Amino acid sequence: MEGANSTESLNSLAIAYLKKEVGGDASWRRYLNYFDLEEPIPYGIHLAVFIEPYLQFILDGQKTVESRFSANRSAPYQQVGNGDVVLLKRTGGPVMGVGSVFLE
Repeated sequence: MEGANSTESLNSLAIAYLKKEVGGDASWRRYLNYFDLEEPIPYGIHLAVFIEPYLQFILDGQKTVESRFSANRSAPYQQVGNGDVVLLKRTGGPVMGVGSVFLE
């Protein structure tokens, strides 16, 4: 069960990050409220790693994340859904932003 513990640990880190960084923002309260319940969280939390300059383009609003992360149909293919949270991380660096998924 090492994999399960690793996943739980990563989820705990992601939740701690979200609470710290966006906890005071009213629009994020609907997401953060689920963390204090003992029920399953109804959305996914994902980590997207970007190289520059693309991360900055996304943070500046000049570019959106496209629906394809890979030409191969492997994870995370069809794993991201409406309302999921995505942490935006710089390659070899820290998490720089957070957003929610909107699928057309």
